[in-house]
This record gives sequence, structure tokens and C-alpha cells, in this order.
Amino acid sequence: MSNSDYTFMQVVEGNGSFSQKGDTGVSQGVKTLQTYLKEIGYTISDASGRFQSSTKKAVEGFQYELGITQDGVAGSGTCLRLNTVHSSKYFNKYGKPLNTSQWGQSKILSGNFNDTDLMARIILAESGYENLDDEKGVAIVIKNRSVNSSRYWETSEKYPKASIYARVIGKASQYATANSSNEIARVPRRGYHGKQADGFIDPAWKKAVNLAGNIIDGTKISVTAYKVNGLSISSQTKTINTTDNKQYLNQTAWSLYKSYYDSGDVVTSVQPLAFLTTAKSNVIFKVK
Repeated sequence: MSNSDYTFMQVVEGNGSFSQKGDTGVSQGVKTLQTYLKEIGYTISDASGRFQSSTKKAVEGFQYELGITQDGVAGSGTCLRLNTVHSSKYFNKYGKPLNTSQWGQSKILSGNFNDTDLMARIILAESGYENLDDEKGVAIVIKNRSVNSSRYWETSEKYPKASIYARVIGKASQYATANSSNEIARVPRRGYHGKQADGFIDPAWKKAVNLAGNIIDGTKISVTAYKVNGLSISSQTKTINTTDNKQYLNQTAWSLYKSYYDSGDVVTSVQPLAFLTTAKSNVIFKVK
């Protein structure tokens, strides 16, 4: 069948599909498909309603993002998801796919990014799709580094177009995920684990965007974590928030925390908090 035999909504409802094989001329359904893909950040060189190679590549990219079969054919599953997400801020405003020349410290420090988008990419990339609890820890650290000490940021004199958040994230050797090679930051899979009931939005991506917004608007970020007694983890829990504790919170690897602790630089009256009790990697604690 030809692409022009179906409207976009007919394919959404389960009738027909759009493909390069079915391209026999201009199709309004394909044109709608192309418009929606472009709205969420995909590049299509010929978006006039013909299903050419750049449209196929964009469909495959979207299918990859959503975690569905990447066959380059826009059937009901693909079009249903695209119809749902193209008007969502989690897709049309934040997280648009970037290539390696569009991401990295130099681009970040040039002031190329919306702050919410920038921080959401780092929060997700630092935590991964499976560690939603860790996202709060990353967000807290970004927020604290932006207000606590100039040693955590590049100067505005050196990078006048970059926001404070960009100067924190773009500082050398601070966030490896800010490097151009990091695929999660460049191309966050915005709908990877997203269910239809949740608008096909990946929970980790949605949380990353929301936490980034919380940093900007000053909303408290509360976190529950395991309480650490010296270097022995107990099962006790404690809740803290950035408004009350932001001037004390730091994040580091367990080995570096141990060196702080052994040298007496950790405040002993306040127990540090560890997020990953097995790997003992991301530790949030107070220093003297």
C-alpha cells in the first residue's frame, strides 16, 4: 500500500503504516509525521511529505529513544507514541538529540544551553535510567556547587555567556558526562521506560527535568538515604533538604570520603549519607 492511502491518525489508530517502501509521492500523513519528529529535535532534510532516507533515519532514532523495534517503519506503535509525546515539554523543549559537535565542555561554557535542559542531561547521565534515587543526590550537588564555593565553577569573566550552572557543569574534570562522548547526555532516551499511562515519558528523564526545574526555582529537594556511622553503614534513615543543609553538603567517591574522614576533616557531629550501599560510590556528607 502507498503512504498516501492513510492519514496520520489512521495509522495511530492501527490502520496502515508509513515507510520508504510505500513512498509513491507526497503524503499528508507523512508530512504530519515529519512535522512531529522535527518538533522533538530530529533533522529531516526533505520534510515535504516524501518518505526519504532522512525520514527513515529520524524514525529509527525515535524508535531507539522509545525502546521499541528500530525498523524505520512508522506503524501504529511508533505513530501512537509520537502523537502523544510531540507536544510534551519533556520532548519538544528538553532533551533533543545532539551530535558530538553540539555537546561538551566548550559548548556548555559558550552558553549554548537552556539551564533546565543542561542540568537534566547531567542529572540523568550521572545517575542512569535505573537509579532514580541517585538523581536527587546529583541535583543537590549541582545546586550546592553553584552557591557554595567558587572552586566549583569557572568565572563569569572568563565565560560571560555561561550561566552559573553551565560554569559548574563545564568546569574541567568535574563532570565526565559533560564530555562530547557521553551518549546519555547527548541523546537522552526520553521515552525508554515510559508507559502509555505516563505519556510514554521515561521516569528517569521526567524526574531529571523536574529536579533541574527545582534547582532553578528554589524548590526544596529532600532525600532519604542510609545513615553512615563512621565507615559502617547501618539501616537507619534520615531526611535532609538543601535549604537547611546546602552550605555543608558535598559529594565524592567513597575512597576520597574515607581520606577526608581519616584526616579528621568530616564533621563528626553530623553523620554522612551514602546513596549506594553496595558500591559505596556516591557519598554525601558534611565537612568542617
